[in-house]
Amino acid sequence: MAGVKVKPAAAYVVAADPVVLVDPTTGAPYAAAGGSFTAAGTATAAAPSYSEGTSNPFSMDLSGALRVTGSFSASSVATATAAAPSYGEGTSQPFSQNLSGDLRTIAKQSGAWTVAATQSGTWNIGTVATITNPVAATQSGTWNLNNISGTISLPTGASTVASQGVPSAAPYAGTGDGTEISIGKGIYGLLATPATQLPKTPLLTSTDLSYVFNSSSASTTRSLVAAVASQTTRGYRLSVTAAAATTLNFTDGSGGTVLYTIEFPAAGAYVFDLDSRAYFTTSANTALHVISSAAVKTTVALFYLTSV
Repeated sequence: MAGVKVKPAAAYVVAADPVVLVDPTTGAPYAAAGGSFTAAGTATAAAPSYSEGTSNPFSMDLSGALRVTGSFSASSVATATAAAPSYGEGTSQPFSQNLSGDLRTIAKQSGAWTVAATQSGTWNIGTVATITNPVAATQSGTWNLNNISGTISLPTGASTVASQGVPSAAPYAGTGDGTEISIGKGIYGLLATPATQLPKTPLLTSTDLSYVFNSSSASTTRSLVAAVASQTTRGYRLSVTAAAATTLNFTDGSGGTVLYTIEFPAAGAYVFDLDSRAYFTTSANTALHVISSAAVKTTVALFYLTSV
């Protein structure tokens, strides 16, 4: 079409959004051509307030913990350091990890926390005044408690003197309980129970005994052994004779309790041989006497011992 002019179409320039690249090593963003971008977080003591449609920087507390909701994507970057970094008001920081890859975050207790504690080495616990929110510990294995001073309350059912029992007067029944405590109770019981008979004592030698001979035709009391302070007189062997019928009484002192009686229906003699048990014993500090019921000649040969 000759002579016809065509108006060109208007030219449009489209401004592209800036492209943001993040350094995978440091986590710091850097700008590409066409614009720039800064992923900064503002550290504040208190969480800021937000309103619909407003733009706000990331928000961190003064320990560097990012205030977030939801979850992070796999492309989130954190910097691993041996020690936790320090933070200041209004500074921007990448996420922080320890050298094991654990993200440093703020954790607040909610509900019950179970803490497993395994003893290793020596645990030194100083002076404890009051324990609030104590941790419940469940025994596992053997617990060794050493160098304890003061008073310890035993748990229910623990072995105490009360549960072991105390010695009683009842002899040990021999029921098979061979513990030291039961044996001790048995010995105590045997010692506390009166014996029904005394054991046989060894025979005394002749050098241990004293000898006295007495002869009289009177029917009055006569002393055989004088009183000895705090001592008794015990007759272990004797021989007696009578010229006619009579009764001899050995008494505890003059006119005292009759200790032993020998009857002669007619003239005769008796020999009482040595025995481990005394035939008669006087009271302490009392003389031994003998008296004939008839005025006939009687003789007494006595082996005796004075002792407590």
